[in-house]
Amino acid sequence: MSDRIHRAGPHDIPVDPGKLRDAALQGTVFHDSATKTTIIPISLGGQPIGSLGIQGSQVSETALHAIGNLTAIALERAHAQDAATRAEAARQSEELKSTMLDALAHEFKTPLTPIKAAVTSMLSDGGVSPTHQELLRIVMRRRTG
Repeated sequence: MSDRIHRAGPHDIPVDPGKLRDAALQGTVFHDSATKTTIIPISLGGQPIGSLGIQGSQVSETALHAIGNLTAIALERAHAQDAATRAEAARQSEELKSTMLDALAHEFKTPLTPIKAAVTSMLSDGGVSPTHQELLRIVMRRRTG
């Protein structure tokens, strides 16, 4: 759980961030009849993950717990979707990297084939000095893939 506060709705609910934190950590419901605000803890698997502030007419305790449970499930689903999206992006990035490396390797190998053919031809003709023959043999020993 972090100390981030997310607000949604047509207006901000006047809620003390400390009360939001306390409700989450202590697992208690907080009612403020003056502002008609209720803060409920949100937990998933028995672990606190946040709290939810609701303003307006009083809602039954059962309905508040149902809202809290649905909120926890929605948050967990959002986290799972975010993780899946990151994993897919990493997979696509790795695939792109592999494709780029394959293309680069091909581009480097392509010009080597005619060079090796020319070297082979020069070596077979025999009209090359011994020094140049040694250099041409070095070229032939290099791997092309």
